[in-house]
Amino acid sequence: MSVNLRLSLHRDEVFKKSEIEKNMMLQEISELPEISDGQVCIDAIYSVNWEDKIEIGFYLRNATATTIVINQTPLKLFNPQGEQLTEQVIDLSQMDEIPPYSVRPWKIYFNKEDNLNLTGIISDLKLTFGDLGNQTPYVKVVEDKNPEPLTPEQLNHLGQVLKTLPPVEKDQVSLSLFEMEQIENGSIKVTLIIRQGFAKPASLPRFKIGLLNSNNILVAKAAFEIEPFVLEPEMFFLRTFTFPEYTIFEKDIDLDDLSIVFL
Repeated sequence: MSVNLRLSLHRDEVFKKSEIEKNMMLQEISELPEISDGQVCIDAIYSVNWEDKIEIGFYLRNATATTIVINQTPLKLFNPQGEQLTEQVIDLSQMDEIPPYSVRPWKIYFNKEDNLNLTGIISDLKLTFGDLGNQTPYVKVVEDKNPEPLTPEQLNHLGQVLKTLPPVEKDQVSLSLFEMEQIENGSIKVTLIIRQGFAKPASLPRFKIGLLNSNNILVAKAAFEIEPFVLEPEMFFLRTFTFPEYTIFEKDIDLDDLSIVFL
């Protein structure tokens, strides 16, 4: 089912765009391919062939319930025949936060390389995300929270898990999996036990984590930002995080086989 998204202009553009320009953008957005709940898409809308670069105007659509910020990420450029012209790592951090269920217009530049020698008028170019590799989308988690009050069974399970955990190494932060569940929208929610091995109180404002299967293959990864908190020595926190569907790149995952790792 298609998701309705609102136009979200960058703060520097809010007062620069006229109502006519905004209405034109809304018309363009309405003509984009359908997007499903939980997806993040990037759609080229125009291209300009400069002497040393290609300018691409696009819409970044965030159909998730999470605010996202995408930093450096590989993007692929295709011609109308579906042939890949180039793949380059582009810094999108200046777009800032993209709110949930919104669309942000932007433009980028591809440097011309040996395989990007285009001449004349170019049109109908297609833009897609490339292989993320180590470039992880930066997800500002809005569902970061303490889990709901634990049931007696969960408290007993927590006690058993804590007994099995090895000591935290000195000057290190440890993440251990407590609970995990698949959500109907395809996301994976994890509750983690966070411990620290510093002699003084410490905080963990942002970090990158991934999920490994039993073959030590990475099946999901995301970078999270959480509300400030202070973790005292020899204490632990339970925190809940959600991997949105677009940060998961394996289907039919067996949750019982997964483990959590820092990236």
